[in-house]
Amino acid sequence: MNAEEFLCQYQDSKARLRRLEEERQGIRNLVTHITPGYGSVSVRHDPNMQKIPDAIIRLEELDKKYSEESRRAVELMEQIHDAIYTIPDEKARDILILYYIMGKTHKEIVYDLQISYSTESRRFKQGMEQIQAIVLKYFERD
Repeated sequence: MNAEEFLCQYQDSKARLRRLEEERQGIRNLVTHITPGYGSVSVRHDPNMQKIPDAIIRLEELDKKYSEESRRAVELMEQIHDAIYTIPDEKARDILILYYIMGKTHKEIVYDLQISYSTESRRFKQGMEQIQAIVLKYFERD
């Protein structure tokens, strides 16, 4: 694994959690919006009522999957934070945080930090080289 792949896992984890949460919310909405219809005298048969047990089972599965994915994501995100915060150059560290953790573009980083494109590019490259060394050490142990 190289530094780019290692750091990209941060946003990938966030995206997986977001997708699972959206799916969970969709099923919750389905369950809470399925209500029996009432006529003037008797309860009408609502075919959606049959979907409730299946939706509840699916929601329980998604809750379990979300919990597992969340635990893995937190561990991974902590590893990435730890790796980035070992970089001694504060600007290089800030650039990597903005790019890989905050999801900003290089153009946005240049604007936010009020630095030139060449400075941003040079510091980004230096930071990536330092992260690569950390990644190599980390994965050598495994």
